[in-house]
Amino acid sequence: MRKITAKVAKVLSKSEIAINVGENVGVEENNKVKVMRQIDIFDPESSESLGSITRTVLTLDVVSVQEKLAIARIPVQSMLAPILGRREKIIGGVDVTDSTTVMLTEGDDVAVFVRDHGFEIPDEATDTE
Repeated sequence: MRKITAKVAKVLSKSEIAINVGENVGVEENNKVKVMRQIDIFDPESSESLGSITRTVLTLDVVSVQEKLAIARIPVQSMLAPILGRREKIIGGVDVTDSTTVMLTEGDDVAVFVRDHGFEIPDEATDTE
């Protein structure tokens, strides 16, 4: 698997986004897209920065791919989760505090995990972390 850094190009609905990479860098249907957030950690007594951690806040599946863009959707099992009391959704440009809602806006960073089939991925699109 390779990790490609991409950006949200458009929030399409409560369950879909468009991202700014596609077949041109090897993205295929069923690849995973992860929305990551950096969380700054501060000392509760001194307010001094202790550092930061990065966490995945949402995982989506690529459902459609074009030359320079891909559509990613919250997986069906997550959409059916109201039966279990949880359903993830995307809100574009609205500040929310609900733990099942992830706010995304155009330009937000995402990571796409693609299968390595010997496809040459341009260096500027690849994140080697």
